[in-house]
Amino acid sequence: MTLLLEEEVEIPFTFDYRKVAEDVISQALEVENFPYDVEVSLVLTNDEEIHTLNQQFRSEEHTSELQSHVMI
Repeated sequence: MTLLLEEEVEIPFTFDYRKVAEDVISQALEVENFPYDVEVSLVLTNDEEIHTLNQQFRSEEHTSELQSHVMI
């Protein structure tokens, strides 16, 4: 598994959030018995950017906690 982590804002976490993300993704792949190598892109950003993305891709005028886009 390859994790591409982009930090668009200063991250105030005091723990190793990259390791947490890698562990969660690896566990999910294991539980699902996913047999292929994957590349996961994770962007940590702010409400303003999420609002812009919601307008652009979903035609919605609000922020959301999560956006997910699958590429196969």
